[in-house]
Amino acid sequence: MASFPFDELWNYYLTVTSLNKHSIKYYGDKEARYHMESLFQAASTLYSSFYPQQIVEFKNFSPTKTDFFFIGDIHGSFSSLHRMISFFVKKIEAASSQQRHIKIIFLGDYVDRNPLDLHTLVFLLLFNLKYPKNVLLLRGNHEEKTMNKQYGFRYSVLRQFPRSLFIQISEFFTKLPLAAIFSVPNSFSIIALHGGVPINLEDPLNPVLLRKIELKAAKSSILNMDELSQQILWNDPSETLPKSVEFCPNRYRGGTFFEFNKQIFDIFMEANNFDLMIRGHQQFSTGYRFFFEQRLVSLFSTEKYVGNRIDGCIAQVNFPNKNDNEAIVKLLHIRDFRNLSKILSKK
Repeated sequence: MASFPFDELWNYYLTVTSLNKHSIKYYGDKEARYHMESLFQAASTLYSSFYPQQIVEFKNFSPTKTDFFFIGDIHGSFSSLHRMISFFVKKIEAASSQQRHIKIIFLGDYVDRNPLDLHTLVFLLLFNLKYPKNVLLLRGNHEEKTMNKQYGFRYSVLRQFPRSLFIQISEFFTKLPLAAIFSVPNSFSIIALHGGVPINLEDPLNPVLLRKIELKAAKSSILNMDELSQQILWNDPSETLPKSVEFCPNRYRGGTFFEFNKQIFDIFMEANNFDLMIRGHQQFSTGYRFFFEQRLVSLFSTEKYVGNRIDGCIAQVNFPNKNDNEAIVKLLHIRDFRNLSKILSKK
């Protein structure tokens, strides 16, 4: 962070008050390109050093002294991210005096479909670099160059910066993990990812063991990824499939990858010793939806998406007792962080 004016950039975005898409300029004017290149280099170094694996697992945390926050798709909504970061900075600062730890997990899809998506990504990375022990970014299906070309992020970069920066950002996306596991030994385990359950297509009822597979996901194009990595980014849960169908090509995404039913989900969760799945990837006007007896929660964490108003939500998860097989899930409105509901998830 010493190679570019990190504090100036951080304060610049943290104090932005006008959210008009034409009024946010890139800090540094003629030096903006240099600042961007330095920022993405620093972020790439962070993830290469801290998270060299595609699946990361956390066990060394105090469950009763840790507050987890999970954030679904943002899709370039600078105003939503600004509200969330302001909220989280206060949480992190308060936690340090209370001997608690805050862990914030973003579930992917940071860019595309919004003219402020590059500013949003920059602010998110500054937040990540400011609090590297508190913030984790997972990869979504839109952290990928073919989607970026189709849905706007590539244009956001190239209208201000050279193609070399877009290539650098695409390479940074390959450093992001696909999934994170948070385990209280012999008690409760959460799997966080963007899409859903990867399916063994040769034998669908023989579940994929996530801790044991070797993924080839560090590719800038999804076409070069292995099939399981592609499914982790793209698959969706469904409670409307016929009982005789465990999975099928996704009916709502033009047949792209798969929808999976409760049977596939239950087998995968039991085989991997997971109790709760938290994911993004699907738009819901309510900002969330529970599936499969509330063992899967899907989040959408932007307040506006392709012109539609979204009541974006994030999830806060706590472990009340270290030796109990339970976690408390609270859903919070982004607009005011009011507690929406409180659900007890048990084995």
